[in-house]
Amino acid sequence: MVLRTYGEHVEATPSRMERTFIDSARDLLDALRTGPLADVHSGEPFATTRSAGDGILRVGRRGRISYASPNAVSIMRLAGAEGLVTGMRASELPGGGLGIQPVLGASGAIAVQLEVAGRVLSYSRAGRGFHRGPPP
Repeated sequence: MVLRTYGEHVEATPSRMERTFIDSARDLLDALRTGPLADVHSGEPFATTRSAGDGILRVGRRGRISYASPNAVSIMRLAGAEGLVTGMRASELPGGGLGIQPVLGASGAIAVQLEVAGRVLSYSRAGRGFHRGPPP
């Protein structure tokens, strides 16, 4: 067995995907700082749980996906999406016209669930924070 130690200092710089994920997290925290999230339909407190297999999509001002987590890409592929998810119009994704468009147009918290290609997709938006940021 051979073990070597290299004294080189490797400086890691965050990737574009990591920076976009951090921006999304900041937007969510900003939304939470303004007060409790309320469901746009009922006005009741909005609660959502996240599972390990959930995916995150970030949609830019022009309606294109600017960030798709690896889980989101996998979910979209299983539901029938072809090509790169990042850069696609949100409305072109599986269930996008019925599931994503109403969520994007909301000014508060909302969840939409629909069946696509034999799978149930749940799209949710927890506040106004997910629609800001530079257009892709």
